[in-house]
Amino acid sequence: MKAGEWISKDFAELGAQLNAAPLRSEFSYPPPVQAEEEQQEEEPDPEKAERRTREEEELQVKLEQQIDQVRKRATLIEDDDGQVIGRLAIGEPHPMGAVTAIGGLRATSLYNVTGILLAEPTTASRNAGLPLASAEQLAAWATEQARRSADVDPSEALELAETVWTCGGELADLPIALTAEGLKSTAELEAWAAERDELVVIQDAALKNDEHALGRIHLDEGVVAVAMTPGYLMLGQDLSDSRGLVGRWPMSIREQTNRQDFSLVSALVGAVSAAWGGIDGLGTAQNCQHQVGMRDGKAVRLETELWRRPSSAE
Repeated sequence: MKAGEWISKDFAELGAQLNAAPLRSEFSYPPPVQAEEEQQEEEPDPEKAERRTREEEELQVKLEQQIDQVRKRATLIEDDDGQVIGRLAIGEPHPMGAVTAIGGLRATSLYNVTGILLAEPTTASRNAGLPLASAEQLAAWATEQARRSADVDPSEALELAETVWTCGGELADLPIALTAEGLKSTAELEAWAAERDELVVIQDAALKNDEHALGRIHLDEGVVAVAMTPGYLMLGQDLSDSRGLVGRWPMSIREQTNRQDFSLVSALVGAVSAAWGGIDGLGTAQNCQHQVGMRDGKAVRLETELWRRPSSAE
């Protein structure tokens, strides 16, 4: 049929012809009237409704608890002249997280924290900015955050420690790594390592991914899982920032150049080195498959690093 003939037909004729076409049999115009029983809505299930209400109430209570914790942790950040340049708390109970502000207007988003930081623009449009806080001011804030996070839920503790360490703060008693005995702080890991001559170190992300896909792993003794990547607060949102100051903040304002210096694995290195007087094999055995634990009675092997006590220190 020619295009002109289609155009000349009214909707009723066109619909009838479309419905008669075998390749379009699942479509119809006008749409067929549904059977009366299909049009009837399902009867509400009181049990489902009650469960949904209970889950929503539990979620609301949890959110309010998180907000309360963040409110208690929030502290001011001041510049060298005592001028307030931000108010932040570690933790992200709200989807909006935190923002930088330039001249009172929102600019770049921040992650893993809640609050606001004043910033200087890095683009002509002023839609992205570098926070005014110096490395020293940020480190002092992060140290205070660790002190105020002593009673944090264990499920959040590692993420908080990661942010504190990336910002240059002191970790206090926050846990930094997971062992078969549970989460441990730097002081606890130093004592734990002192009892051993070899450690099997795995990236916590690899452990989480494997457990998410296949189920819980019961770690072997002497195995420790730790974060090996920094806890970014800003994720490269300013594409015109050729120096990487915004996308790599706060790492871009600190003196260290080694990427792992900003991750919790460097804190673990410090704790183990203090216990052993050094580490043999540090960073030289990556991509080595080693047993790290058991799942359903079967050994689990992941990529690891093997750290050994120096023979001279034994």
